[in-house]
Amino acid sequence: MPPAKKEVRPSSRGGRARTPAFVKNQRGVKNWKEVSAWLEWRGIEDIE
Repeated sequence: MPPAKKEVRPSSRGGRARTPAFVKNQRGVKNWKEVSAWLEWRGIEDIE
């Protein structure tokens, strides 16, 4: 039985989902519904 073949490069099909435009926006979001994704993308967990 031949040894299992290892993949040299990881497949790009399992990559991250496309980032929404509002997340890339440095100025903020249009409405309050986009806030959680905007904060999460920047690594902000808690706001006071």
